[in-house]
Amino acid sequence: MKKTIALGIVFMFVMMSFTSISGIQINNQTIKSSGRDDILYVGGSGEGNYSKIQDAIDNASDGDTVFVYDDSSPYFERIWIDKSINLIGEDKNTTIINDSRDYLVIGIRGNDVNISGFNIQNDGIPHFTRMGVSIYSPSININIYNNIISKNNVGIKLDDEYGALKIRIYDNIIVENGEYGIDNLVERKNSVIEIKHNIISNNDVGIVRGKSLIYGNHISNNSRGIYIIGGVGSIIHHNNILLNDVGLLIVNVVGSYIYKNNLFYKVYEGYKL
Repeated sequence: MKKTIALGIVFMFVMMSFTSISGIQINNQTIKSSGRDDILYVGGSGEGNYSKIQDAIDNASDGDTVFVYDDSSPYFERIWIDKSINLIGEDKNTTIINDSRDYLVIGIRGNDVNISGFNIQNDGIPHFTRMGVSIYSPSININIYNNIISKNNVGIKLDDEYGALKIRIYDNIIVENGEYGIDNLVERKNSVIEIKHNIISNNDVGIVRGKSLIYGNHISNNSRGIYIIGGVGSIIHHNNILLNDVGLLIVNVVGSYIYKNNLFYKVYEGYKL
């Protein structure tokens, strides 16, 4: 039987502290290491630095770090990652990747990939389905953290069509994406999607579809904050879901656990949603 739950709240809270990860230190930024510690530099004025991010990725080996300086930003290119690397921007506010010519800014298919420190945006032709980050299966141990992801049609898209995904999305600012902040198409029981400590605001829908562990997020000013459609349920707890047209909408889902969220509805003239 089709069941619909529409919920919404009040209360604002301070985002939980940034998760620390041991690894390489560059400019006071911690980079998670997945093996080797070779660092390839993009931008800046150093001798031998690459001018394009994709060129550095193509020449990197598994376990390497590609570090991107912000003084050569914005980088107008499409990025494809199919090896185990750390891709680190100098500053998420000023290290911009913007592929206005294509439908995708960063695509990932592989294992042990960490992306941090970027402003990822795609403001190309309006009728294109433009994505900031798209993660294709099978992909294991993918970490997307401490980025700004904005001005895309879809901020982050996840799809486990060909195998399991194991992904963590945390400490990001995901705002002003035209359709979805996070579009989660994951249905496999052995996929693990963890979405935590993000600011997800001013998108059409904050988080849509799929099974996920969703906690500690600030989700506000979207038409729908969280919209889960069908399949195996999610675990949703300790989120601030504020001032959305509809805070939480769950349709035809089996076995969701929803607890300890702060929900606050938008107030319209004459009535509450």
